Amino acid sequence: MICLYVSCPLKPGCGDAFIEATRELVAQTRLEPGNISYAVGKEEGSDDTYVFVESWKDAQALDDHGKLPHFTRGMAAIAPLLAGKPTAHKAVVEE
Repeated sequence: MICLYVSCPLKPGCGDAFIEATRELVAQTRLEPGNISYAVGKEEGSDDTYVFVESWKDAQALDDHGKLPHFTRGMAAIAPLLAGKPTAHKAVVEE
């Protein structure tokens, strides 16, 4: 299983817009066959950092996710809200 924690620094006051911009992405991603879980939330202790917390069946499922139209639309929707480059932390978890 592949787990990701992606931290997204936002421009001040863009949290609500970020959540709205990710709604379709979250809903569609949860329907992908290789997705185990996918959520978006605010990082504790920060008003302007939001995170994606993801679990995938395998590396192929994660790779496929990055090629889908809802992923491309979602990334385009959040791009103007970002204050910097997102930081991804990846773990391979044995079941």
